[in-house]
Amino acid sequence: MKSIRLCLGLFAAAIAVTSAASAQVPEKPVPVREEPNHVVTFENDFIRMIDVHFPAGTTTLYHVHTIPSVVVELSHSTIVTQELGAAPAAPRATHPGETHYAPYDEKPLTHRVTNQGPGVFHVLDIELLRQPAVLDRALVAAPADSKLEWEQKFGRLFHLEFAPRGNREVIASPRAHLLICVEGEVIADSGGANAHLIQELKSGDYRYFPPGTGLRLNNPTMDAPKCVLLELK
Repeated sequence: MKSIRLCLGLFAAAIAVTSAASAQVPEKPVPVREEPNHVVTFENDFIRMIDVHFPAGTTTLYHVHTIPSVVVELSHSTIVTQELGAAPAAPRATHPGETHYAPYDEKPLTHRVTNQGPGVFHVLDIELLRQPAVLDRALVAAPADSKLEWEQKFGRLFHLEFAPRGNREVIASPRAHLLICVEGEVIADSGGANAHLIQELKSGDYRYFPPGTGLRLNNPTMDAPKCVLLELK
């Protein structure tokens, strides 16, 4: 009987040690496209659009970014990021229309993100897949009445604001464009290969326009919608 109790005790101890060891195994990071809250919604030769949204109280898996990206915030949220092997960073507030360029090709990032709320955290992670073409900058005019937010080797990003019932023109050029509606709604009337293709965009919507496409952007309301225009080199 003592032998049986001794064996059972050793077995239980072995299970406890194994469980403790398992609990200490670090989480294995996944590629960003395999993280469940990061969903690929569009992809072509130029970009891969990853739509990220998850509710308050949720933490993503550790995931790896390796491709140069443009990040466009679409929600009022507070998030905490934590790089693998490091302590969590200080909470950071996000606001619709905030953008930045992330050179993950030069400095990859492995992290996870926690949404502290309020509500759903929503952001677009736009991976830039194509090496920039060498084009004469003088041939590519900025959109009228636009604000250049930043310029990097893969593209330029502009903020577009509209007066009530106002409009904006984007002249056709050798560049491709990605239009993102941050707040409100706009109507995009495209020319070139997609002559007079009219598309309505509301908050969080986006449209890709290939090189050679001109745009007339109209505000159909008395409100003041805001858009982001990414010009791809």
